[in-house]
Order: sequence, then C-alpha cells, then structure tokens
Amino acid sequence: MRPSDMPMEIHAWLNCTGFESVPVGDQPIRIGRGRAAHFVLPRESVARKHAVVAVHKGKFRIKNLSAMGFELNGEEVEGTVDLCVGDLVAIGPFVLRIDDHPIREEHQDEDEPTLPFGLKTRREPKPG
Repeated sequence: MRPSDMPMEIHAWLNCTGFESVPVGDQPIRIGRGRAAHFVLPRESVARKHAVVAVHKGKFRIKNLSAMGFELNGEEVEGTVDLCVGDLVAIGPFVLRIDDHPIREEHQDEDEPTLPFGLKTRREPKPG
C-alpha cells in the first residue's frame, strides 16, 4: 500500500519537481531507486534504499541508509538529522523539499523546489 493510500495524520510533504508529492505521516517514508521505496528516484546515483524520513518524538528526521549519503541545505550528511519545513534534501540529481503542503505541477514554478547543488540555503534560527 502506498503512503497516499493510507489514512493518516499528515505532518509534512516531500516535494520534487516531476514527481507526485508524498505525505509524511506516522509511517516512515523510504526513499530510493528500489521497488520497496515509497518515493522512487530512478537513477544509478541513488541507492535502492537511500534514506528514510520519519516522525520521531514529534520531530521530522531523515536517516541516511546509503554509502552515497545526501545533502541537507547544501551540507553533506551521513547519519540522521532533523528536518524543518523548507529544508532541501539532495539525493543524487534530485532535490526534495520539505513542505507543509503538496506542490501541484500546474501551479509550480519550474525553479522550485529543484535548485543547483552548490546552492546554500539558511535555516531560520531557532527561538530561544
């Protein structure tokens, strides 16, 4: 059963130009090029089981499952990191954006959410 077929509380959306938006709820979302992935990225530079996005103790997290790693907002990541709405995750040639809503292609600007890999983005400072 695909994540979009499951009844759940949606906490965020994974968006990537050219792909259907995938909701992030209480069940982990597997990202990779393999058939078991919920978000399939069909390139050799993406591992079959590349990463998993999940909500853990009220926080969004992404865990690297691949020797290839990924980038979060332009910084290389090898382990597990927290995600925020607006974060950009580069896996192979793809850039996924964490959003609070799905992106529909007909309303989508071609430059968003895919951005050049070298682009650095800044997170808003956390209050406190």
